[in-house]
Amino acid sequence: MKRNLVILSLVAAMGLMLTSQAIAQSSQGRIPFGGTFDFCGELIDLEGEIHVVANFVESKSGNVMSKFHYNLKATGVGQTSGAAYQANETVNQTINGSKGFNETVTISTLLIGQGKAPNYKYKVTFHITVNANGELTAEVLNESVECK
Repeated sequence: MKRNLVILSLVAAMGLMLTSQAIAQSSQGRIPFGGTFDFCGELIDLEGEIHVVANFVESKSGNVMSKFHYNLKATGVGQTSGAAYQANETVNQTINGSKGFNETVTISTLLIGQGKAPNYKYKVTFHITVNANGELTAEVLNESVECK
């Protein structure tokens, strides 16, 4: 859960960086990934790669749209069970606005355990709307976690 909050913060920061840049940009890249994470009560060492795609457009009328997407693919081993795992995570963020804005972030994490090792599923949808006065007018947070 803490890892996903860190990812959500990273996604928001990336969106803020994009909105401070020029009129139209698109970029992508690959980033090595590795770490140890607690899933379903077991520490799992994961290694893999994150593919990142970011787009930013500002229209002549001042409307701004940024999209950020990343897809993580990794393999790992449980420190206690020795079970093999496959990890997939997708994060999407969209920000639209001119006078006020709305932002939507979705995260989907799936960790598949080999054999009798448990599977971990995490999904979150986060949305906010801020009006032209800077007031938060809508906020939605839906989360689900499954370990079986």
